[in-house]
Amino acid sequence: MQDLSKQVHTRLRPRHVHERILERSKHVVVAPSAQRALAGRCGRNGVDPLWLLDQRLRNLDLPDGLPDLDRAAGRIVAAVAAGEIIGVETDYDVDGQSAHAVLRRGLVEGLGVPGDQVRSYIGHRLVDGYGLSEGVCQRILHDDPRPSVLITADNGSSDEPRIRELQQAGVDVIVTDHHDMPAEGVPASALACVSPKRSDATYPDSHIAGVAVAWLLIVRTLRRAAETMQTGLDPRALLDYVALGTVADCVSLGASRNNRIFVREGLRRMNQGEPRACWQALRAVTGRYGNWAAEDLAFQIAPRLNARGRLNDAWLGVELLLNDDPASAETQARTIDSENSERKAIQEQLLEQAQQQAIEQLQQGRRALTLVLNPGHPGVHGIVAGRIAEQTGHPVACFSVVADAPEQLTGSLRSGNQLHVRQALQRVDEMKPGCMTHFGGHEGAGGCTLAAGQAGAFAQAFEQAVVEQLGHDPIHRIVETDGTCEHGSIGETLLRDLEVLEPFGIGFPRPAFEATVGIRAMRPLGDGSHWRLTVVFEATGELMTALWFGIGIDPPADHGDVLRVVFTPVMNEWNGERSVQLHLREVRVIERRRDRLAPRMEGAPIQQDTLAI
Repeated sequence: MQDLSKQVHTRLRPRHVHERILERSKHVVVAPSAQRALAGRCGRNGVDPLWLLDQRLRNLDLPDGLPDLDRAAGRIVAAVAAGEIIGVETDYDVDGQSAHAVLRRGLVEGLGVPGDQVRSYIGHRLVDGYGLSEGVCQRILHDDPRPSVLITADNGSSDEPRIRELQQAGVDVIVTDHHDMPAEGVPASALACVSPKRSDATYPDSHIAGVAVAWLLIVRTLRRAAETMQTGLDPRALLDYVALGTVADCVSLGASRNNRIFVREGLRRMNQGEPRACWQALRAVTGRYGNWAAEDLAFQIAPRLNARGRLNDAWLGVELLLNDDPASAETQARTIDSENSERKAIQEQLLEQAQQQAIEQLQQGRRALTLVLNPGHPGVHGIVAGRIAEQTGHPVACFSVVADAPEQLTGSLRSGNQLHVRQALQRVDEMKPGCMTHFGGHEGAGGCTLAAGQAGAFAQAFEQAVVEQLGHDPIHRIVETDGTCEHGSIGETLLRDLEVLEPFGIGFPRPAFEATVGIRAMRPLGDGSHWRLTVVFEATGELMTALWFGIGIDPPADHGDVLRVVFTPVMNEWNGERSVQLHLREVRVIERRRDRLAPRMEGAPIQQDTLAI
């Protein structure tokens, strides 16, 4: 199979640094490289560094500007007082799972609702599809006892037909969501629609995740209930769930101070005191016993919880989050970990198929990549779409056949460098009415379903929608950097300053710097696919250790080669000693000099550095 990377031109692009914001950044950190990194991120997001990094809990925005918030809280309090059955319905991803935990604990522990009077519903990705689908709707309508109030989280904005069906059957639906509103507007049949994306919302932050909207509803409901009844929960105790859902759903940590506060406070609760049984169980299966950072939630915890919703019923993930028993929580965590391994195997198979289709379409000059996997897997094609978008910079729509409805395709979309996915889907619907039976999403990601025979029509319209948004200029894979950082600037002062900038994530990535280095020596690590390099900085002649992960047993560079690298500096601790290392994220060979330096270090792969990181 041809190499996808050979079809893609990668461009290194230093972030623009605004001089005024750089001056403000000097009040936060002292290392010049850290100042530039902070200024580049704040300038891109249009925020002040001192404002963004003042992450005290009291700085959370008040929820008053969320439409229908008081109406929703009042209806929930009335339902609790009357002993009504209350339903909770959420999406199957980690944002939805964590929102489910917030709502259930808020109702049961905060408002004293008996557990059997809170009915839980969560869609099955492979059977029901996204949102408050018809399958989920029918389960609610035929449930015994049936709820008289239903609270959604992380979905509902685009589900007016099912909301109307529930409303006509006597179920009051309270939507909480953070996705863009459909063109027809707020679901008219909902009793309340609490969302920062409503056109009439005055809440100042449209970047919060679905779990955060659900949490703000619980905060307001507990305050409202306290006027007439005893409440039993400090809502701040639920911020560990909010942190998880916020990181997992890839909302901005650069444009939203609220998100940074949610994540920082939630991580503090996970890392200190007596964390919940679920966090202890997940530490055991991940082997990550030090303090968690936001990246651990993104790359260790979220994939495991998401795997359950991708391959099976996501309810086990909710049960784990709610479990207070350490022994059974660990059993559940091991099950989820096993399913994550299964998900990885399926993903690798589908990724190879998708890469071949992507190569063919790139050679045809396509800007929007429409990939139809056959056989595919609706639970995994979103990851595949994300990987292809990351590898190419192009917008990607990845479809799979629905298991019990082979005449249907269900798809996930990812933006590539800069496409607004929800707007592109709306444009596809305008150009090809009826092509899609359902669609939704936000700026960076979305989903849709269509009849199998409509794949060609969708691809044509998607291509046109991308051209209208992005123009006709060539699409490159863009790797943003924080400029050049040579050896003399890389030390403990820089690393301490980078810690001040945490949490890192979407919209506020961990800083990555450029340098030109030569390979003095190299040796395999772990299973042989990772490499430890001794590099010499061309500008200063000084040596450092660099780690190059996941490159394979036959790396595309060797001793003596001169490289232009993008790297992140990290502190390595081993046997009580500390040293700064470089994690290589992008490598370009710019000169071959394989005869001038010491040979590659052969022998069995060494293990200590992989354990120390």
